[in-house]
Amino acid sequence: MKPVIKWALVGLAVIAFGAVLGRAVLKRQANAQAAAQSASSAQAEAALDITASDLVTASRQELIRTLELSGTVRATNSAFVKARVAAELKSVNVREGDTVRAGQVLAQLDTTEFDWRLRQ
Repeated sequence: MKPVIKWALVGLAVIAFGAVLGRAVLKRQANAQAAAQSASSAQAEAALDITASDLVTASRQELIRTLELSGTVRATNSAFVKARVAAELKSVNVREGDTVRAGQVLAQLDTTEFDWRLRQ
């Protein structure tokens, strides 16, 4: 074969290889663009439409939690108060449910009748 024909065949092979390689690169770019477009369309489909009725204005409020129960309530500490003598009440210094301390005067008795009996 003549050297011109050999060089022509080599040149054609290089051109064919370049064309195939160029086509593959273009195809890859087209696939990448298609993937990007499908991703953006998926994001567009996933976007929410918000209307004015969907919005709420936030404000500060005190949180109050309640729990309604029914039943009886009993004191953990209780005591019975009895007088050592029979007498009438003169005054009462506390009410039912008030907190008291040891030694605190709860009530005063009218000791007039007791004093008369003591004198007898």
